[in-house]
Amino acid sequence: MAQVSVIGAEVTVTGTLICTSDVSVDGTVRGDIRAMGTVLVNEGGKIFGNLYAQRATVRGSVEGSVHAPNVKLGSSSRVKGEIIQTRIAIEDGAFFDGTCRHAENPLADAPKT
Repeated sequence: MAQVSVIGAEVTVTGTLICTSDVSVDGTVRGDIRAMGTVLVNEGGKIFGNLYAQRATVRGSVEGSVHAPNVKLGSSSRVKGEIIQTRIAIEDGAFFDGTCRHAENPLADAPKT
């Protein structure tokens, strides 16, 4: 079973967050997230920066770009920015303001760690 790093509701992270597993965001991240696993942005979670992951599920808010082969925007999500993905699912009620484009390898232009 993979480890999950949790950014709690009372936590604000400033800077680049690099994780070799999964990340669950209930608090605020002011900077980029680079995860080798899944990033889950829960309803209270906020990211002001770019998100790079194998799978991104957004139920909270993201202001920045999302780069992931698999992206899911939940009904409570608010995304402002660019989504680069191979597969995307958008639930009814999701808010998305930006551009979305398909890429066979959405992580090809991810910054190297």
